[in-house]
Amino acid sequence: MNVLCEEVTPGFKMYMLPTNGGTYQANTIFYRVRHLKESPLSNKNLIKYSDLWEPPANCVNKRGRLNEAGESLLYTSPIDPYVAIKESHIKEGEFFILISYRSINPVKVNIIGGEYDYDKLGFTNKTAITNNELYNEFLRDIFSRDVGEGTGYLYALSNEIAKSYFDLPPEVIQDAWAYSSVQDKSKFNVCFRPEIAHKLLKVESASIYKKVSDGNFQFIGVIRVDSDNQIKFLPVEN
Repeated sequence: MNVLCEEVTPGFKMYMLPTNGGTYQANTIFYRVRHLKESPLSNKNLIKYSDLWEPPANCVNKRGRLNEAGESLLYTSPIDPYVAIKESHIKEGEFFILISYRSINPVKVNIIGGEYDYDKLGFTNKTAITNNELYNEFLRDIFSRDVGEGTGYLYALSNEIAKSYFDLPPEVIQDAWAYSSVQDKSKFNVCFRPEIAHKLLKVESASIYKKVSDGNFQFIGVIRVDSDNQIKFLPVEN
């Protein structure tokens, strides 16, 4: 889709957002944070291999930014692990797993609210570009809005927009959605459907931390994954 404004019938014009795609090259690192309800030091069987991926659909009880209740998606933050940590709202004293995935192949993303290169797209009409930027600013606001406790219903709008207007043929044009981070507007989050994530990503590493205070984390240990996807927790030696 590369049309800003198209005259469908004489006197009637229809506005369409141009596609704004991007690519993360192979070997890009994507990060995810998973909460732990207790310390793995007291329960070494607490962690399973499936915990390093998307949550089971039957455990997704609430609507998220791009998922409905009962729909499992893999939310990640590329390149910068601190974005994933900030997005997870870890509280002091809580334990979490910081998981990194390496992309096996390039990852094609459909960017929601990202900046356009109008010269590259061949658009020169200043009025059309200004109108497009107004729509784009609206999208950035919707997808980077900090939704607090009890206001999850606000995710209904971002869900509808993503699934209705930014869901292009999977693996052909789009592998994942990209949108501005809530905690750092200069960075992006990337969200995968599970079946595509498992094709394009592999677990690179997994480490466990405890949040001590803002910006301070205690390293607890690492999780090793063998060739059979069996895991072993190795606590740090004191």
